[in-house]
Amino acid sequence: MCSSDLERRSWKAHTRPILDVALLPPLAPPPQRQLDADADSEQQPHQQQQQQHDEWRGVRPAPPLVASGASDGTVRVWDISAEGSTAAAASHQYAAHAGPVTRLVFHPDADRMVLFSAGDDGAVRLWDLLDKKACRTLSQHLSAATGLALSSDGAVLVSVSRDRVVNVWRTAAPTPTLLKEVPVFESLEAVAFVPASWLGLADARSVWHFATGGDSGAIRVWRFAHEPEAASAAGASTPYTWSAALQLSLRSSSSKRAEHSAANLVAALHASPSTHQLVALAADHDMFVVDVVPAHGQQPPALSLKSTIVGSLDQILDLRYALPDASHIAVATNSEKVSIDAHLYPYSLMLTHHLLAISLSLGEDL
Repeated sequence: MCSSDLERRSWKAHTRPILDVALLPPLAPPPQRQLDADADSEQQPHQQQQQQHDEWRGVRPAPPLVASGASDGTVRVWDISAEGSTAAAASHQYAAHAGPVTRLVFHPDADRMVLFSAGDDGAVRLWDLLDKKACRTLSQHLSAATGLALSSDGAVLVSVSRDRVVNVWRTAAPTPTLLKEVPVFESLEAVAFVPASWLGLADARSVWHFATGGDSGAIRVWRFAHEPEAASAAGASTPYTWSAALQLSLRSSSSKRAEHSAANLVAALHASPSTHQLVALAADHDMFVVDVVPAHGQQPPALSLKSTIVGSLDQILDLRYALPDASHIAVATNSEKVSIDAHLYPYSLMLTHHLLAISLSLGEDL
């Protein structure tokens, strides 16, 4: 449902399920620059092509674009600028991957008009939306490439995979360069950059931090830096260093579901610029909001679990407010467990039945 002052659009985009979308905001035209309309008729073909590129690059306002990737391996880019329309026009269509498309990310510099895609075939591809073709294919992963993240300036790309490896790339033209390949001994599903300011650290052009999530059920923040002297002293073959900075297990050992270990998997990870928080989604649909606590004095930066939103394995069958101040909610889903959502604290899971928990009743002290 949308509020009355927002425009809602819906259209048939793919014939198979859509697995990811990405948004490229519109470009504003640069000030004090106009096209010479009188010269249009005298332009040579290459000049006309350049003008078309300039229009996309912001000489005239470029349209807001949405990219969508589907389980059939296709990627489509949609122009959603048409006013008065409830649909959108497909400006680009690609047979992108040999398997499902797992992740889409636009280059943060909208002027470049570059889209990155990752697929179940292990490939990461760069799409030039000006030339409407794949400009590069990065085939470093041995299993499904599941996550992509770009630094704020777009200079560094991080790709993660179920092959338990993190690849860090420099995206500078003409050919992306693999800076470092790091085994992390965890099948990964998601990655997000963490600005240094969130950690209370000074911004440095040669140091990056990013968070990963996977089958361990934990969020780990890594430090990647261009430090030739330190790398040489450590015997590294590249001038880059790599280290684990922070780690947070999203569930306590007593609440982990050993018999359903896949439920602990972190399936998605998002960095929220407005709140300086990481939001993680688990495979069982539980959502975790994590504060990035900056360094203060002698205290190093840390990750702190702020709240847990209980998801549903399929159906919520019953729920009750718990505790006198109603600060908790007890939820029964179509499993044998009861979830206690503490709102601001991790919830606990208790085995209650061998069959489904269908109804709840709480005592007066709860």
